Order: sequence, then structure tokens, then C-alpha cells
Amino acid sequence: MNFPVGRCLSLTTLSAVTAYHYTRSIYIKRESLCTSNEAWYRSLPLRETSRFWSRLFSVNIHPRSLRNPIYKYFCHVFGADINECEHGPDHLDYYANFGAFFRRNLKPGVRPIDPISDVVSPCDGEVLANGLVTSVENLNIVVKGIPYTIKDLFQFDQYEIDRLQEKQSASSLFYTCIYLNPGNYHHFHSPAKWRIRERRHITGELMSVRPEFIIWIPNLLLLNERVVYLGEYKHGLMTQTMIGATNVGSIDIYADKTLKTNQKLDDYTFRIWKEKFQSTDQMSFDKGDPFGEFKLGSCIVLVFEAPSTFHFARQTGDKIRVDMTSKNDPADFSKLKSVQPINTDPNAPPTTAWQQMKHNYNMFAEVSKNRPLGEVLCLKEALIFGIPGSFFCSMAAFLLTTNRNRVFQAAVVSLPVLTMGRFTQCRMAKYHERKATILVSKMIQAKMLTDGTNKQAEFERLFSKSKVELVELEKKLDEIISKQQTGTN
Repeated sequence: MNFPVGRCLSLTTLSAVTAYHYTRSIYIKRESLCTSNEAWYRSLPLRETSRFWSRLFSVNIHPRSLRNPIYKYFCHVFGADINECEHGPDHLDYYANFGAFFRRNLKPGVRPIDPISDVVSPCDGEVLANGLVTSVENLNIVVKGIPYTIKDLFQFDQYEIDRLQEKQSASSLFYTCIYLNPGNYHHFHSPAKWRIRERRHITGELMSVRPEFIIWIPNLLLLNERVVYLGEYKHGLMTQTMIGATNVGSIDIYADKTLKTNQKLDDYTFRIWKEKFQSTDQMSFDKGDPFGEFKLGSCIVLVFEAPSTFHFARQTGDKIRVDMTSKNDPADFSKLKSVQPINTDPNAPPTTAWQQMKHNYNMFAEVSKNRPLGEVLCLKEALIFGIPGSFFCSMAAFLLTTNRNRVFQAAVVSLPVLTMGRFTQCRMAKYHERKATILVSKMIQAKMLTDGTNKQAEFERLFSKSKVELVELEKKLDEIISKQQTGTN
């Protein structure tokens, strides 16, 4: 009788994956103090899956005659309007792959932007929530019944929160959250005529942002990777936040080529990259200008200042498009007073150049919100890798021989080997991660990096260096900082 090798391999692989998934969900539940459902979902390899689908969607479809029926079936399932796309509805075979079809442009002039309203929808989608930011103390927004604080969503420091709270008497903060489903137009635009002064890239998970998941998993929007752009328009603060989601290969911003999202280096970590643009490098946009694109459906959150009489034309659950206004009575704005931009607060304490540089250093130091470097955490990750690996090795030995002693030996030998190998790799990775974070902070303190430079790219460059090179660079930076402090004092 033939031995069922294929069936045994399938069962072995399934058992190893299940064991890994269960062990990782237990680990996430203990570390994050979350529910069992949330831990189970977060333990799925969503970031790896998203990168896989991104590569798969970049594969060209051949023969060309298959493209039209495939794309039209997709449009039928997800309700996409192909009459507005640049090469539709009869020339869809122009899009060589699914990725190009998802990122399809609109026909010129098909979406004229509202010329009267000062704030318009940045994208197509469904309004998940909008309204007035509640609670002056906490600055809460509510999405599908789940409260989020602006401080956590945008990673504001206390000084920025205090400035917003002081301005509540002169104006009000409004917010809107728009969900893009896979069938929507995936480009997003500028919601107003504004000037961007800062970008914040917060790494994290890539869970689905469908309304059902937002209700199911509390604080989902705070756990996902997101990119926040902060600036000013005629009524004060304007922010636009793009939130990553499952299968979103990346978030592309046309005017910010240094931004990189869904990087392997950021898997299962939480970092905050704060990049302030110099006055000469600040990005300016007119209302409706192209801003960027998602590789698949996702979510956009706008938070902006406006006079207290501002109100929205679209409410929760309504469908919205790029050309639609955010308010329903254009006459309201003609009666409202302007609000000073947020970065011209006369009550801001005066600071010297050295104090300002130290402030920037402290701002970037917040990047160190990862799990602490420790043998216990590395050992947990090593066991998560070693136990399923040992089980897989023992099953492989069972397929090669029926000798129980051989199977037991394979399990006993493979467990410490795989565990120690993963432990060493984890320790080295965390050492480089911590050391690269410290060095970038010291480079800011030594004036080798300034606002407007790409700190994330510098971090990735340092992360790839050897341990000896990192130690030598740290010594040089310490000498430079010591000389600067001596000269300042």
C-alpha cells in the first residue's frame, strides 16, 4: 500500500500553521490586554498577506481578451461605475493588471469640484461618521459608536492639545470619516485650499477597516498603520489622515516621495515618524487637487477647524463623491469670521534655537514606543517560532522513517536549535532597532538631521549597518554633542 505522503504533508503544514497562530494569539492577548477575538484576528499575518496581494495584483493578465470580462465582473460584484473611468467602459483591456485597474483615473472634467464650499469630500466612499469634536478636555471623535481621542489618533503632544483647547472658544473642531470599498475610485484629493507643514507616519497593523470590523475591534483605527498630514487653511487647522487596511499594498502620496508604508521592517512594531517640512518645502494644495492613492479600499479621516455654525450636507451612512461639498448652505460661510492659523499662537512660549532643537529631539524620541529590549520577550518570540518548527521537523522525520526514536530525536534536537537561532536573530534585530532609533535622535541633537529630512530613510540605513559601525558612529555623535553643549554653555 502506498504511503499517503501528500496528505501527511498537508496535515503537517496545517498543524504547524494552527499551532503558530494559536501561540501568537495567546502572546498578543497577554501583551496587549485585548479580547480573545481581537487577539485571534491580529495574530493573522495581515501585513505579509497585504504585500502578497500587492505583488499578485501587479501581475499582468494574459491573454488581453480576458481583461474586459474579468474587470466587468468585478465591477458588477462591488458596484463600481466604469462609465467614469478614463478607459471605460469599452476599453478596459488597457489596464494590464488588477493593480492598474484599482488605481484607474477618471475622465477629464467628469467630477467638477464645488467652487463655493471651502471643504469638499477628498474621496469617494461611505460616510462612517461626522460631526463636532466633543469634550474639550479629551477632544473625542466617535466612529461607529467607538470614541477616539485626537491625541491618540494623531499622536499629538500635550502642548498641541493645549493650543487646540484654547482655540475652542473662537472656533470649533469638526471631523468626518469616509470608508472606501474596493469598488470605489481609489484616488484621493485635497479637501480644501491648504498648506501642509508636517507629516506623521504611525506604523502598526493592517486590519480591515470595514464598518463591521470597526465595531468588532475597539480602537482599530489606533492600531492600524496611518499617515497624518497637518496644515492650515483659511479657517485654521486642517488634517487629512489616510489609514491603511488589509490588502492595501501601500499609500502613495504624489508630492511626498519619501513616504514608505507597509515595510517589512515595520512588521509588528509601533513607531511614530514626525517629519516637519521647512517653509520652502511645505506642500500647498488647491481644493480638489490630486493628493494620492490607495492600492485597495481603505479609510480617510478629516479633522478641521471651522466656525461653530458649520454643518455637513452628508450624514452617517450616506454615499459621497469627490465633487461633493461637505456642507449644504454655501451662504453660511459668507457670514463667518476667519480663524487664525494654529501655528501663529501669540501665547506660545519663546524658545531659543537650542531649546527648539531639544524640543524636536524629544518629539522624535517618542518613536521608542516599541516593546522594551529584553530576553524574556525575545524568548517568547523564539518559542513561537521554535515549537511549531520542531513539530514540523518531527512530522517530517515520521514521513521518512517509522522509527519512534528517530522521530523523538528530531523533535528534541530541532527545538533548541530553532529556538536559539530565532532568539539570536531577534536579539540582534532588536539591538539594531534600538540603536538606530537612538542614533537618529542623536543626529537630530547634533544638527546632522533637521526638520524636512527623511528620518525614516536614515533609520533604515542605520538599521542595516553592523554592530561595530553603530558603536563607532555613536561615539562620534557623542563627541559632537558634547562640543555643542560646551559651546552653548
